[in-house]
Amino acid sequence: PRYDLLHIGEKLALNKNNEFEFVEKSSGDNTRRTKAVFVPANNGHAVSFLIKARKLGEIAIKIEAVNALKADSVEHILRVIPESHLIRRNEARFVDLTKQRSASYDIAIDIPRNVDEGSVFIKFTLDPDLLGCVVKNLDSLIQLPCGSGEQNMMKFVPNVVILDYLSETQTISKEIESKAIGNLKRGYQNQLRYRNSDGSFSVFRGRSGGTFLTAFVAQSFKLASKCISIDTNV
Repeated sequence: PRYDLLHIGEKLALNKNNEFEFVEKSSGDNTRRTKAVFVPANNGHAVSFLIKARKLGEIAIKIEAVNALKADSVEHILRVIPESHLIRRNEARFVDLTKQRSASYDIAIDIPRNVDEGSVFIKFTLDPDLLGCVVKNLDSLIQLPCGSGEQNMMKFVPNVVILDYLSETQTISKEIESKAIGNLKRGYQNQLRYRNSDGSFSVFRGRSGGTFLTAFVAQSFKLASKCISIDTNV
């Protein structure tokens, strides 16, 4: 906050819901921390509070600036995500009621013992269209290719398949098309780093090429050539 006069004020970090803890030790109330600062007229002053989240998900952080004349505050939501590797698992069931009025299924959910506490998220959806769930959740499939020569291709191919399907069904949007094509261009350049002098592709740079990976790359690049420019000599 900026004020018109020279003054000494206080900045407070508020932990009203006890969703985080202050790293700086204090014998005072753990729901707030206060720091006194001197702020010249028409200037700003940065103040830091070290905190540690108590839970995953969204936590509210509120900061107040107060002096004898004025006060101001701002509140933001901080999204805390697990520090471990994200794993997605999907279980699909086809429900056919053409010959029966009802059906029941038991779905076992295998959750690892070492999973981060509070990080498990289970979502159940029902759609009359076999591809309905896929089309509605394209953001999870359209990913930017990266990683090793194998990982890069695993994220490269879904972009090709989605572009091909949506183009054929004439349901593609400009946003999805632009994002997927951008991913393909980036993935194509990334994959060229794993190309050896003999034309083969390897999982890691400087390693000997693999037959399966090379064939997979060749087939994928042929499909992607409908969407982006691919060097025919690759």
